[in-house]
Amino acid sequence: MSSTDQPQNALEISEVASTFMEEDNFFHVMDVDNIDVDQCKKHSPPPTLTVKLTPKYDEIGLKSKNKGTAQICATIKASEISDDDSARAPVDVVVVLDVSASMARKKLALCKKTLELLLRELRPKDRFGLVTFSDEAKIEIPARKLNDANKQAALRTIMSIKSRRGTNLSGGIGMGAKEMHAIEEPNSVRSIFILTDGHVNKGIRDHEGVVELTKGCIGTNADDDTVAPMTVHTFGYGTRHDENLLRDVSQATSGGTYYFVESDSDVSSAFGDAFGGVLSVVAQNVVLSISAPPEAKLIMVHHENKTKKEDSSYVVKLGDLYAEERRDVIFEVTLRSDENISEEVQGIPHANATLSYLDTVEGKLVDEDTVTANIARPDNTTISAPNPSVAVQWLRTCATYGMEEADQVSQRGDLKTARAKITLLLQKLRRE
Repeated sequence: MSSTDQPQNALEISEVASTFMEEDNFFHVMDVDNIDVDQCKKHSPPPTLTVKLTPKYDEIGLKSKNKGTAQICATIKASEISDDDSARAPVDVVVVLDVSASMARKKLALCKKTLELLLRELRPKDRFGLVTFSDEAKIEIPARKLNDANKQAALRTIMSIKSRRGTNLSGGIGMGAKEMHAIEEPNSVRSIFILTDGHVNKGIRDHEGVVELTKGCIGTNADDDTVAPMTVHTFGYGTRHDENLLRDVSQATSGGTYYFVESDSDVSSAFGDAFGGVLSVVAQNVVLSISAPPEAKLIMVHHENKTKKEDSSYVVKLGDLYAEERRDVIFEVTLRSDENISEEVQGIPHANATLSYLDTVEGKLVDEDTVTANIARPDNTTISAPNPSVAVQWLRTCATYGMEEADQVSQRGDLKTARAKITLLLQKLRRE
């Protein structure tokens, strides 16, 4: 809102009654029918998330070469978070730390220092727990709120931890999840941090087994609005860890991330980056719903977490969003050419979208108003210039599909065909 839009008074109220005096109290009776609602809206805080639909082409003539489909981008943006730390959502954090022999001395000392820094950033409403694992898992610090006494006790426990033998990652994951589930009234943001530097040699050892254990222990909770979801962030220390395993463990839940910790000095920065993200979560269980009017049809939604419903609409599960984060979802619809558009050349509805999520700052469920994508369909050959942002998102989508297809062919040993597909893909991208 520009400075010229600022109202002189937040409410334009017409006083319709005299002032009534009663002892030391008085009341003003106001004509609420004359309250300027638009002015009130201008002063209300912005929504935590907003969604906007933007077509690749704003105008596609009925006689143009494009007779079939249109690409539309749904853009979801998260608002800024207040600089006031008390305004952020309280968090529950459980750290699952590898204390095998290879973590001894400098590595473990740096991890202890990092945990100490992490604790100092947590507030009394936050919870912190610590599980260590070697040949077996052990709860070092039960997940609890960090009043001064608990914080000091946690710091003393961290400093006393020593390395042991073995790497039982599955035991650590299971114990960490159990500790998180034991919290009776969990906070709205819950995360498990897993740090290890080696290959699994105790407990469940196969890749799929560990990933399935993670899914089973932690669960997605995506369809249960009453339970705050958990995210898993994994940290691979050095070159000996199983990168693919840790990456898949982090992706067992929506919103998880994997960090490669190359050297000793990178531990604090990796933890800090992940923890900073956890503290800035503003929305969880974000679901984008996309539909088309009867005269159009949704062809495809290009997102890995999409689900098609019986009425041919789609829902896309986006997980968590951080402050100021942006997500783009590209989808395709058929172009309308029905008889109803002849009378409305400007702004023909081709798609609708709604957004629902848990606002972690306000602690409430939110359903945003429906937004619509309009494409003009004049009776001529006009095609407007493409929207640059949507064009880029569409090219990325095409490139991803093309490279995946070429990779599948190469995996079968047909390198000649794979190279040919890459060449055709490059030619298509240049034409776009």
